Amino acid sequence: MGGGDTTVSPYGGRTVAAVLFAIFGSGLLFGASMALPIAGFLSALLAPVPVSVARIRSSRMAALFAVVCATLVITILAGPMFGVWYLIQVGSIGMAIPEMITRGVSPGRSVLYSALFSFSLAVVTVVIMTNGALAPTISLLETELKQATGQALILYQQQTTLQPDEIALLTESMQRASTLAIRLLPALSLIALGLISATTMRVTARVAQRYGLAFSVSPFSEYRTPEYLIWVLIGSGFALLSNQTIITIPAMNLAVPLAVAYCFQGIAVLISRFNRTSISGILKTMTTVMVVLQPYLLLIIVAIGVFDLWFDFRRPRPKTDDIL
Repeated sequence: MGGGDTTVSPYGGRTVAAVLFAIFGSGLLFGASMALPIAGFLSALLAPVPVSVARIRSSRMAALFAVVCATLVITILAGPMFGVWYLIQVGSIGMAIPEMITRGVSPGRSVLYSALFSFSLAVVTVVIMTNGALAPTISLLETELKQATGQALILYQQQTTLQPDEIALLTESMQRASTLAIRLLPALSLIALGLISATTMRVTARVAQRYGLAFSVSPFSEYRTPEYLIWVLIGSGFALLSNQTIITIPAMNLAVPLAVAYCFQGIAVLISRFNRTSISGILKTMTTVMVVLQPYLLLIIVAIGVFDLWFDFRRPRPKTDDIL
């Protein structure tokens, strides 16, 4: 009768739990990101985390199976568009981040490659769904955004008493902002995917450390943008000097995400310098928030992030006593 005995894998229960956690956790967070206006942004940042945790707690196949199941469920319940977007925003990042970190890829490069991978999937999907006709799609987006802007202006006028010249100025400003948002849509999408990738990496690392798994990430104060991207930033900066729209729009969509990346590097330099002083944590936080909210100071932080490539502001400087 010994032939009828079966051996149960000790990891079977863990795998099932990881798959269910990934399906329901990522699915609910993704649904909240689509349905809730403000809290949805936080849900979007955390949506890939359950998939990433399933990958490090169980296996690559378990996480992939969870992504496939969640994609099918969302497609059935909400439609193919939502299913495809879940696969791009949640599935790809949730699978890519732990895969690269466990292979020893640096945190900065992991975030960059994960965001670019997800962004490439989005571009390919849009091209396929529009049959390559991107111009009519962009025109339709501009029309819808202008209509939404007009409706917002009507509601705003009903609640306030503005003079006609003020209304005209506000209308012109909002229309310019909507046009700029459409032109920078690729850059804004890439920035959003980068933030999601960074959040996924940080949260997943903390969860892994709690379970004693070998999944460590260097502190944010050590963040560095890959060095070769500085040439892309310099090239896109020179391209912005052109008066040809066909050149300036791609250049803007390259320069804006890179400026954000170097802004984070500048903030990392700032935090690193703070960590070497006796400034209180509250004062450090207030200073960082003030810098981020002030546009002119923000430009200085971007410059610090750029020049950190050559001057290495975080390198410990020898004290006078040590020199003497």
